Amino acid sequence: MAAKKGDGLLMVYSEVPERYEEEYNAWYDTEHIPERLSIPGVLNAARYQAIEGGPKYLACYELASPETWHSDAWQQWLSNPTPWSRRMSPTVIATKFIRNLYRRIYPTTVPKETAEAEMAPVILVGRMSVPEALDAKFNEAYNSERLPLRAHSGLHSCTPVPGCDG
Repeated sequence: MAAKKGDGLLMVYSEVPERYEEEYNAWYDTEHIPERLSIPGVLNAARYQAIEGGPKYLACYELASPETWHSDAWQQWLSNPTPWSRRMSPTVIATKFIRNLYRRIYPTTVPKETAEAEMAPVILVGRMSVPEALDAKFNEAYNSERLPLRAHSGLHSCTPVPGCDG
């Protein structure tokens, strides 16, 4: 079985006006996700709807590496959107839009079973900012204390990649 997990993760958060939601969801599910999955290095994708908090929608893309987002193939789709994408993209209609690109920093490797697993049916996202002066200390404590307590859950730790902050 092929790997479905890599060292990169793209998370796109969006909030769209109610009048666009039906078409926006149809565009995302029938055109946009299949387009992105056709790009070399895009390993898997899933969409989620917030139960609490927001923005309401989250699209997650498992990438072989964060550099996949910068690849010619991905940039070709960004430079030449379809007519439907020009109309429905969150960069066009979203009232809130956040795009974060991450590189996995812990664990350094994942078991074959994890690498081949599909996207999680449910996720919990905690977003925070850590002062730069504390970044290394925070990551060391999180990776050596917090995550080992959750090792059986398949949790991963990622760091944002500069240049893709939406």
